[in-house]
Amino acid sequence: MYQRIAELEKSENKCKQAENLLEGNEAILRVLINATRETLILIDKEGTILVANEVVAQRLGKSSQELIGTCLYNHFPPDIAKSRKEHFDKVTITGESIRFEDTRAGRFYII
Repeated sequence: MYQRIAELEKSENKCKQAENLLEGNEAILRVLINATRETLILIDKEGTILVANEVVAQRLGKSSQELIGTCLYNHFPPDIAKSRKEHFDKVTITGESIRFEDTRAGRFYII
């Protein structure tokens, strides 16, 4: 019984170490994605935002935490959302990167 308790305590310590490592890695990731002055978004296949830097958050008028878990396409007018989704779907299907241009509100974007 004492051996089992010791094993559980050792396992708990390993879990705490892993949790601390993950928290440290998360902090490093946040610093890295916010180090760029460019828009940086990571989305899943459905368009759900998994990671967003502060630049994109400012451009969309939200905090990066508010964006996480929302659908990227809901943050654009329908015509732009449709175009972006079409481009994204093409990348998902072909596995190849693409580059396209977009003009909105007097600003020119290369995406």
